[in-house]
Amino acid sequence: MPALLEITDVKRAFGGHKAVDGVSLSLNEGEITCLLGPSGCGKSTLLRLISGLETIEGGTIAANGVVLSGKGIHVPPEKRDMGFVFQDYALFPHLSVRDNIGFGLKHLSVAERDERINSLLATVRLSDKAKLYPSSLSGGEQQRIALARALARHPRLILLDEPFSGLDAHLKSEVREATLNILETTGTTAIMVTHDAEEALSMGHALALMNEGKIIQTGTPEECYFNPASLVAARLLGETNLVPGKHMGDHITSGFGSIPAKGPAAIKLTLCIRPEAFVVEDAATDLTSEVLVTAYRYHGAYCDLVLKAPNGDEAHAHVSSLRPYTVGQTVHVRLEPKLVSVF
Repeated sequence: MPALLEITDVKRAFGGHKAVDGVSLSLNEGEITCLLGPSGCGKSTLLRLISGLETIEGGTIAANGVVLSGKGIHVPPEKRDMGFVFQDYALFPHLSVRDNIGFGLKHLSVAERDERINSLLATVRLSDKAKLYPSSLSGGEQQRIALARALARHPRLILLDEPFSGLDAHLKSEVREATLNILETTGTTAIMVTHDAEEALSMGHALALMNEGKIIQTGTPEECYFNPASLVAARLLGETNLVPGKHMGDHITSGFGSIPAKGPAAIKLTLCIRPEAFVVEDAATDLTSEVLVTAYRYHGAYCDLVLKAPNGDEAHAHVSSLRPYTVGQTVHVRLEPKLVSVF
């Protein structure tokens, strides 16, 4: 796919703090890119630089080869052909749902405007709410109206700044799925800021992991999850256990079993083990380790075990809740190599 937006070595500082420090990133046509990182890492600032709400201090931002931000160039937000969905949705409280969506469509004829609004209301499944005001809507409905308003002008890019942060867990999942369906159905290119790893992995066609003002890894969700570029990148994508390991012939051993070795031998290794990497076996093998269950928490679909290895290392394991476990029990575990990264 051709790159719709090219961000090259972009910089922005506030006082002495480098909020965005030499970021380069490509956004592909028709893809949803999730920008994932901890609070304060520069994600929202980068989004505001893309939108033109903030000015860059170095580098360039170009759309379809046309520079929007660069040395001596700053195209204002309203001329960038982008839609923005804020955390608080920023709906106009004095306008109806219909008028909120149609706010930026005054250049169309009445018939064209009505057709566009009706189509978007149908897309977000809120045709029956057209005459209501934002205060009458649930948080999920307000979010969908904000998305419809952002899509109304058929922008080349939608920018979403943590759009689900104000929703409870159940509603968040529902609205997230609805938003993903709308973006994919309309073929809209989007970049979404989030600090929620599950959100990024489930919604993004591409990920950009950010920390301390820098992009530390890009790729598909699968590439980033299974092959993190660093311990920081691994931790951004969910819970992980860090345990020491060592080379033993063609394997790397740890207190929780062995995995095939890749790459040259190293004196000191750290294994980054996802909780779901642990597989409980009925009997010992060359790849297993006998470990002690020191804590047990039931989570419905899985249970969380705290395992203590013979060498004293501890780790959290997410295993099937269909099998009973008790504190003080010993079990044989092996590691799924694909869910273990070696640093």
